[in-house]
Amino acid sequence: MPHPNLNILFVIRGTMNGDMGRILRILAPTSGSYAAERNAPMIMRIAKRLGAEVVAVHIRVKGQDREGDMPLQIFAREAEREGVKCTLIPAEGEVAPTIISLARFHRADIILMGATEGSFVASWILDEIAKKTSIPVLLLPFSD
Repeated sequence: MPHPNLNILFVIRGTMNGDMGRILRILAPTSGSYAAERNAPMIMRIAKRLGAEVVAVHIRVKGQDREGDMPLQIFAREAEREGVKCTLIPAEGEVAPTIISLARFHRADIILMGATEGSFVASWILDEIAKKTSIPVLLLPFSD
């Protein structure tokens, strides 16, 4: 269940930007199928509660296609289950700059990412994103 104050964050941001009539947009990057299975259900519940749409992004390292589109299909399944509009974006490139670029392009109101257990790389990416964009970044807790 999302924190009740999450609604306040979106209302304040929408008011400040003068975009009250626009649908809220969540950018949800995923690192793979395991992360998508863990995070997509919660992201879609949050989106449904806020009346938001989701832009799900799976960024592949150039030349590597270990999982294909499976992570995005997991997001599609959860979006359908919750009745949330979800745009699926397969992308290639450096992770943090690609997330920032796509968040700006799709006019995301928030970047919603899932934490991973003991991952220095994930922590570094989150730090880089938070420092280089004015878009709020929210990290879902890691849980088994």
